[in-house]
Amino acid sequence: MEGSSSYLTDGSPLVVAVSGGSDSMALCFLLKQWCQERGYELHAVTVDHGLRAEAAEEAILVGEWCASAGIFHTILTGDRDKPQTGIQAYARDLRYDLLLKACESLGSRNLFLGHQQEDQIETFLMRYSRGSGLPGLTAMQQVSMRGDTNLHRPMLSLARQELREYLLINAQDWIEDPSNEDERYTRTALSPIRQKISRLPGASAASLCLSLERMARANTALEEITKTVSDDIVHVSPLGFVTVEEDKFRGQPQEIQIRLLDHMIRTVRGRAAISVRLSELERLESELPATRTLGGCKVFVRQGNIYVIREFGRDKGPELPVGVGEEGLWDDRFLVFYQDKTALEYCNVRVCPIGHEGWQQIGKEIPEDLKNLPAVIRNQLPVVKSNEEIVAAPLIFPEKQGTGIASDRYRMVFHSKIVLN
Repeated sequence: MEGSSSYLTDGSPLVVAVSGGSDSMALCFLLKQWCQERGYELHAVTVDHGLRAEAAEEAILVGEWCASAGIFHTILTGDRDKPQTGIQAYARDLRYDLLLKACESLGSRNLFLGHQQEDQIETFLMRYSRGSGLPGLTAMQQVSMRGDTNLHRPMLSLARQELREYLLINAQDWIEDPSNEDERYTRTALSPIRQKISRLPGASAASLCLSLERMARANTALEEITKTVSDDIVHVSPLGFVTVEEDKFRGQPQEIQIRLLDHMIRTVRGRAAISVRLSELERLESELPATRTLGGCKVFVRQGNIYVIREFGRDKGPELPVGVGEEGLWDDRFLVFYQDKTALEYCNVRVCPIGHEGWQQIGKEIPEDLKNLPAVIRNQLPVVKSNEEIVAAPLIFPEKQGTGIASDRYRMVFHSKIVLN
């Protein structure tokens, strides 16, 4: 729990995912002791994926074990249709979706997961076999983020056998998952490979995990370098796009260039949870200055600058209804505040891109600071419309009076959530 304790400062409940296997059962009872000593409330949640007939009975059994130990317990079930293929991916996505929603309903931002040493090594081998880059090869971290929730994996340095011995000492049973023996699943096939590698001369599970820790250290250093370079050469515009001078960009090592592109794309996407494949970023870097789209963004070079802007595709762009006293997030990028407390005399008020027709409707000369921007950026700028009439354009005429555009009623702020790998 040492790596997690710095995140547990608000006193809110902790949530632990408990499948009933030895790993999660050990984590649950270790957490119970930790929470009792420090005054935290602990909630155990079990996901029934609906993939095995016996899963419902197993979830009930886990609940009985938790109840006997005085631990709150909830069973989570999903209503998605089971796919014919990709069962593991389906189960993982459903599990995380249900677990994160449970955290939200319980007022918790801290979810604990029972991954241990063998899981860590198998994750590395799986990603290594698929050509993952350094961020992926560092495997799982003790604390990571998924949305607004902290994911805690405090047992990554512990072997499964150690956890089972702890349960045996405490007379606590567990459930064996039959999928652990099913070689159709990737992790099951990797288990004998992991064991063979661990038996090589001079090798062990601990030495493999040490290599992962060292790769994580190297990756952290590259992240810090990328952040420093980004702060120095990347310009984040309040109008919702980013630029970097091509010469300065090309003056960086290739690995930093690729990470910068990932950083720039995710900055433009704001709060949208996106993940761009490393192979796609590598191809993008190699094909510049050709114009490309990736991760919902368009990347192009104009007058010596690399631009990363939002790409709406065939759509005209998103629309966001906004009422009196409300605020919202448009296109995952702009926080929109309605500041006027008086009654709104307009109907069907919404935020949407201005478009070419909007500029014609305004009938005003393009402001000087926008003239040199590519037209595609100008046409993406958000405005407030009532039906088809523009009633506010704070990013275009923030202080201009006498235009008939009620810009003073609204405020728009580009919310760039910059998160490096």
